[in-house]
Amino acid sequence: MTPIICDKLDQLIALSVLGCAKDDVEMFKALDDSDVVLDERFRRRYQNTVRRAMWKSRRAIVTRVVSRAAVVVLAIFSAAFISIMSISALREAVWRIITEWYEDYVVLTFDKGNSETTDVSEATVSGVTADTVAPSDTPPTLIEAVRKPTALPEGAQEEIVRQSKLVVMIDYYLGDDWIGTYRQLILNKDNEVHVDNSEVVIQALKINGFDAVILLSELDKTLYWSDGEYIYLLVSTLDVSAMVMMAESVR
Repeated sequence: MTPIICDKLDQLIALSVLGCAKDDVEMFKALDDSDVVLDERFRRRYQNTVRRAMWKSRRAIVTRVVSRAAVVVLAIFSAAFISIMSISALREAVWRIITEWYEDYVVLTFDKGNSETTDVSEATVSGVTADTVAPSDTPPTLIEAVRKPTALPEGAQEEIVRQSKLVVMIDYYLGDDWIGTYRQLILNKDNEVHVDNSEVVIQALKINGFDAVILLSELDKTLYWSDGEYIYLLVSTLDVSAMVMMAESVR
């Protein structure tokens, strides 16, 4: 008996699988789902998942394009900067502009003892000092215990977006309206926030005896604080008193 030699077996298998897939698609399309009602919580999660997936794909494309453009722009600016700095009058003007620009920013850093504010513009965040005792000399390198607000506005619901050993992220809703996002982060040397103080009003306050900073803008408010173990961040459209209530209830 002469064996049959088929060099295109893979193609035949692929075609058969494609046919089965088409049959499955037609079967699912033919299903009657008129009596299916999706839970509102599931619908929000589904929409959030779709939005995040779309954003990731767009961000990957944008990041690739921007990265390539940044290399070209950096090369051009480097050459231009070298030329400018060779002229004394222009050199003085450039340094003056850089100094004025830097004074419009505030750098928030967090140490293991407390949340400390390194103030680039001293008049902006006055009175923010680390004057309480550090609870630990060595903060955890991973999130060992999830801590989140236990006192929420009446009717508010939480939705856990992410929970890992590096970050905890929770969204809060009143009905279908987003009212805030809470994050718990590990405390390390990379936790540094640069804030353009020309766009926000910055206030210093205390959260359970620890130093905190709140940034007030036209759209929302952002509260930063640390207990010496973790960094906490609360972005919300609520008023300051409600945000402080949530922050002080973190357990």
